[in-house]
Amino acid sequence: MMSLMKMLAGLLLAALMTACGGGGGSPGATAGGAGSGTGGTGSTPGTTTTVPTLSLALVSATGATVEDNSVASGGIAYAKATVKDASGAPVPNKLVVFVSESGLVQFQPASGQVLTDASGVAKVQVVPSSLTAAGAETLTANATVGTANLSASLDVQTAPANVQLSNFTASQGTLSAFQSTSVSVDVLVNGVSGAASVPVSFSSNCGSFSPAEVRSNSAGKAVSTFQASGCAGGTATLSASAVSAGVVQTTVTVQAPQPTNLLFVSATPSIIYTSVASFGVKQSTVKFKVVDASGGPITTSTNVQLALSQSAIASGVTFADTNSTTSKIVATDANGEVSAIVQSGAVPTPLSLSAQLVDNPLITAASAGLSVNSGQPVQNFFSLSASTFNIEGWTYDNQSTDINLLVADRLGQPVPAGTPISFVTEGGQVTASCSVVIDSNNKSGCTVSLISQAFRPANGRVTVLAYTEGEEAFVDANGNNRFDQGETFYDMGQPFLDIDENGVFDTTPASEQKIGDPSVPGAGIGALACQNHSYLTANVANTCNGTWGGTRVRAQAVVVFSTSFAQSPAPVFDLSATGVTVLVADQNGNAMPSNTAVSAVVSGGTNCSLADVIPGSVPNGTNPTLHRVIVKKGSQPTDTCSGAEISLKATTPKGNATLLGSVVVP
Repeated sequence: MMSLMKMLAGLLLAALMTACGGGGGSPGATAGGAGSGTGGTGSTPGTTTTVPTLSLALVSATGATVEDNSVASGGIAYAKATVKDASGAPVPNKLVVFVSESGLVQFQPASGQVLTDASGVAKVQVVPSSLTAAGAETLTANATVGTANLSASLDVQTAPANVQLSNFTASQGTLSAFQSTSVSVDVLVNGVSGAASVPVSFSSNCGSFSPAEVRSNSAGKAVSTFQASGCAGGTATLSASAVSAGVVQTTVTVQAPQPTNLLFVSATPSIIYTSVASFGVKQSTVKFKVVDASGGPITTSTNVQLALSQSAIASGVTFADTNSTTSKIVATDANGEVSAIVQSGAVPTPLSLSAQLVDNPLITAASAGLSVNSGQPVQNFFSLSASTFNIEGWTYDNQSTDINLLVADRLGQPVPAGTPISFVTEGGQVTASCSVVIDSNNKSGCTVSLISQAFRPANGRVTVLAYTEGEEAFVDANGNNRFDQGETFYDMGQPFLDIDENGVFDTTPASEQKIGDPSVPGAGIGALACQNHSYLTANVANTCNGTWGGTRVRAQAVVVFSTSFAQSPAPVFDLSATGVTVLVADQNGNAMPSNTAVSAVVSGGTNCSLADVIPGSVPNGTNPTLHRVIVKKGSQPTDTCSGAEISLKATTPKGNATLLGSVVVP
C-alpha cells in the first residue's frame, strides 16, 4: 500500500511540473529565438521524454542561429524544424508544413512543405515577399507524429532592401538610325551583387528597348537591347530604374535618319467643284509626308517640290496662295508633312499633284482620288418623281406625297450639297424649296412634300414644277470635258408651269406661270426659236438664245388628287365564261387613290366561284386602271359559270366604297 501511494504522488508531481512549464518545450519563441512544441505531456528534469516534440529556429546558411530573427533580401536564412518522437529520437521522412501568417515572407520551395532528413530536420529558405516588404510576423511549423499534432511558432522581422544601380553602359556610343546596341546595368541588393533577382525597367527619350523590363541575373547585371528607331538624330538619353533604387542614365549619339520615301497622305475634300459652279467647295488641301526607312516621319526640315499635272493646269487649276500654276518648294513641318491648297478652274478634271524631294529627285509621290467636278446641274440629269402619284386628296385635306428630285452634273456625278431646288405647284401646297444632300450612296438629291388642299384643279390633276440654276446639255465630241464652239448643244429657253400638260405655254389659262426674268443677264432666256429635242421640257416657245451656257434646268410631275368614289357603273370589257375586265376610274376620269381595293362577289351559276382579281388594288399612277375578274367552275360535268352574276366594288384606303356594277357571265 505504501509503495502504491508513493507512485501516485510521483505522477502527481510530474503533472504539476508539466503544467508549470518545467522540463518540456513551450509554444512561442524562446529567449534564443527558437520555438518548440509537443503533442502531449513532457518529462520532468532528469526523466526520459514521453511525447513527440517539434522545435523551430531561424538559422543562417552555416546553421548558426540568427539572433535577431531578421530576414533580409539578398541574405540567406532558413526556417529549421526538428521533429523527434516520444523517445527523443529524430523522425525522418516526416512532412513538415511551414506557414507565413501574413505573407510578409515567402518560402523556397514556395509550398513551404518539406520532409525531414535522417536527423529529423526540415528546412525551407525564408525570403522577404518583395524588395519593399517591411515589418514582423509569425512563422509556424506543423507536423504529425503518430496521433500527436505538433506545432511550433517563431516571430521574424524584415526591412526594405537597399537596391543600388550603377555602371549603366551601352556597348556602342554612336549609332546610325535604327541601329541596335546592348546595354547593361549593375544591380546591388543590400550591397551584394546577385543576392536577389531585381526587375529593372529601361526607357529612353527616343527609340525602344527589347525587352523594356528584365530581371537581374545571378551576376547582378540587367541586360537589354536599345534600338535607335524614331530618333531624329543627336543625343539619346537612356534610363534604367528599379524599385527602391534611383534612376541611372547614360547617353548614345544617334545619327539623323535619311529620307527614303514620300507618301501621299490626303486630299481634303477629295471632290471640289469648278469655279463657275453656283455652289460647292472649290479648294482642297493636299498633304504629303517624308518618311524614313521605318515609315516614321523625318522631323528635320526637308524641302519638297510640289507641281500640278498638265491636265490640271489645262483645266485652270492653280495653287490658291499664289493663284499660279508654277511649281513651288515647301519645307516639311515637325511631323514630316508638307501641304498645298489647290483651287479649281472652270473645267472639270481629275486633279493630280506631284511631289519630289529637292535633294533627291528620285524620291517622288503623286496625289490620288482628287477631282474637280462641274457641280452644275444639267437638264438631262434632272429627274422628278412622287412617292404616290394618286392620293385621296379630292375630298380630304392634308393627304401627303413626297416629291423626290435627283440631280447630277453632266458627267452623272453628284452636284454639291446645299444646291437649292425650287418648287411651284398648280394646286395643293408644296414645300417651296429644298437643299441638295448627298445620301449614303453618294447620290445627290432632295425631297419635299405636296399636300392636298384648296386650290384643287377641276380635273383633279396637279402639276408640280422643280427647277434650279444649271447648264444646258451638250455633246463633248473631243472628250476634253468642256464645251467647244461647234459642238452640239441642247438650247433651253424659259421654263413654265404646264398646267394643261400639252407641252405648250398657253396664254389661256393665265395660271400657266413663267419662271425667270429674261432681262436678267445670264438667265439664258432669249428671243430665238427653240429647236425641238428630247430634253426640251416645260419650255416657252421662242425664248432660246442660240448660245450654250447657263439655264434653269427643270422637271415636272403630275399628282392626282383622286376622288373617294369611283365612276359607276364602271366600263367592262372582254366578258366571257372565265370572267370580265373592268376599268376603274375616279369621278374626274383619273386613277382612284393608290391601294384602292377592287373586289368581286360571284352568285348564281352551278358551283361557280371567284378565282382572283388581277390586280387586286389600284397601283401607283395617274390614269384609270384595268382589273381582270376571273371566275371558275367546279369539276363536275354539270358545273358551269354561265348565268352567274359578278358584282364589282372599289374601296379606298379611307374606307369609301363604290359599287361598280354587275355583269352576267354568258
